Amino acid sequence: MSMHFPSGINCPPYETADGFLQTTRGCSHNHCLFCTYFKDQKFCKSPMQEIEADIKEIPAYFGSPKRIFLQGADGFAADYDVLMKTAELLHKYVPSVESIGGYARIDNFYDKTEEQLRNLASVGYSNPYIGVESGEMEKMEEIHELVRCLTNDTVFMNEHASNLFHVECRIPEKKDELLSYIRKFMESHDETQFRKYREQITRAFL
Repeated sequence: MSMHFPSGINCPPYETADGFLQTTRGCSHNHCLFCTYFKDQKFCKSPMQEIEADIKEIPAYFGSPKRIFLQGADGFAADYDVLMKTAELLHKYVPSVESIGGYARIDNFYDKTEEQLRNLASVGYSNPYIGVESGEMEKMEEIHELVRCLTNDTVFMNEHASNLFHVECRIPEKKDELLSYIRKFMESHDETQFRKYREQITRAFL
């Protein structure tokens, strides 16, 4: 038997030691012009029977991972009950698992109440990767607005090679300092520079 990864495995480089599991396939949005992933796939949610079968295969494929990284563009788009059952089965069949992460869109959480989100955290879901991925100068504006609106305890990481600047800091402790840095970065760069950088990165990943 083999696990279900129709798009292959996609994760940040510092998550490569994780075990992997698919709860959705494709992307629930899939309209970003700059993104080449998942274009040939229709978004769908994995059935619970398939998820359970894959969980049972994790030890054979990944040993005893401490963390599971959900596959697909936004694994947290799975329904709340499915995510809770997934965690239950993971802890049953892969007892080494301490946390469950993955990529996410912010709207993956719109259909989940605050109580449900706390319940998900209590069973091990943590540190979802919520990307800000517009093109051109809008990306910087979105990042600034995201940081400005954050009030909870957050680790802000902007470290991927495709990011225009690289920084890691805690919010709210460094919030004002980070906002000031982003504003100065925007003032000292123009769209031509951003476009040139994007083209260089695109060539590097081809």
